Amino acid sequence: MQLKSIFKVTPVLKEIRLESLTFTWYDRCQHLQLFGYHRENQGGICGRPEEKIFKPFLFLVNNIQIVDGHIEFERSPVSTQHAITQINLTVPFISDLPAFSESYVEPSLSAVVNGSHEL
Repeated sequence: MQLKSIFKVTPVLKEIRLESLTFTWYDRCQHLQLFGYHRENQGGICGRPEEKIFKPFLFLVNNIQIVDGHIEFERSPVSTQHAITQINLTVPFISDLPAFSESYVEPSLSAVVNGSHEL
């Protein structure tokens, strides 16, 4: 955390480095639903969802690095497995603050997908 974050009451991180990060996703369903869902009517006026007004969450994260990450997908009903290994990702910053900060990483992505070095 930086001193700026105390005065602005918002997180300002100079660097995040995650090494050997592993994520495993198991799908035990009989049908495939990727990143979507069925939305039910949530009530509100005239059957429309009520609008909520939120104050934006301000943040600034610099020099993001994922080194040697690993993601596995396993679908039991159809017995398929996929793996993305040796993930190396660098992002100079992610922010919704109108502020300049020092970044020393260049954007890059490399990975091995299902054993193929083509990415």
